[in-house]
Amino acid sequence: MNTIQINTLKKFSANRPSILMALKNEPNSPTYIAEVNKLDYLVELLNTKVSKLSTYSDVIWDYNDDYPNASANVQGVKLRLTFSKYEYIPQSVLFEIKCMFMHVMLTPRVFTKVNHKGKNRLAPNTIIDHFIKGLSFLNTLLSYLEVKFGKEYIKNSIYTLCSISPEPYRETAQNHNLCYSDALKRFFSYLHNPFTSTHILGDKIPAFNPDDFCWARLPQRKEKNRVMPNLIFEKLVRTASSMIANFLTALEEDVSDKTALKHSSTGPRNCSEDAGLNVKSFNYYRIYRLSQAGYSLETIEKN
Repeated sequence: MNTIQINTLKKFSANRPSILMALKNEPNSPTYIAEVNKLDYLVELLNTKVSKLSTYSDVIWDYNDDYPNASANVQGVKLRLTFSKYEYIPQSVLFEIKCMFMHVMLTPRVFTKVNHKGKNRLAPNTIIDHFIKGLSFLNTLLSYLEVKFGKEYIKNSIYTLCSISPEPYRETAQNHNLCYSDALKRFFSYLHNPFTSTHILGDKIPAFNPDDFCWARLPQRKEKNRVMPNLIFEKLVRTASSMIANFLTALEEDVSDKTALKHSSTGPRNCSEDAGLNVKSFNYYRIYRLSQAGYSLETIEKN
């Protein structure tokens, strides 16, 4: 499937002007449908499989069946990209972003630097997160431009990413409700990548440096020098070991850690004894917890 996808994407740049002209019309309108049907390549692109569950024309691209062995915390929405959520982004711009997303998924070496292990492969959920953050930002940006200039301006002037000057990016950063993150920074790097300019957009996106923007929300910096001093750490370890030895001794269990026993015996208090802990009270507690958990009396007696 990858070869078919890449071969289809290679033709995008050459067909891009006519595609964007067709997409300027309202989706599903007679004019839109008529224009789409004139373009053999656009029909081919719309029907191209992007994953086992999705085609290019779908508003949701689902990669869950492509990565069945993904960890439980990744499965589901983290392997799904829902384009319909970004209502302010014109269809023509979404087409460019979809194309860019597919290229990043299929040829990541073009967009990523080789790391210290010699690898440049990004996990699919990581790439999806980059684009979710980017699409959210662009949605805020386009909603801002729509309020400022009106829908007609968006329809007539913003039909490609290259139509947006750096200033709206800067102004959006001051009002965007999501935190500026590494994921969003990576998305901007995809926009400015020479491959994107040459093979997707046919032109360069006006340069800007997102690090220089006055972001409404920035990630909280981790405080330095929060390492616990050695003396305090050692005292806490000794106290914890002493409490554990105390607990086991109260239950008449053998404790092999002589150092912990020494600290336990020389401590100012016997915490287990003070709490009334002994074999008998612990067994009462065990029976109570097991019965509350629904175990039968017979099962409790066996254990």
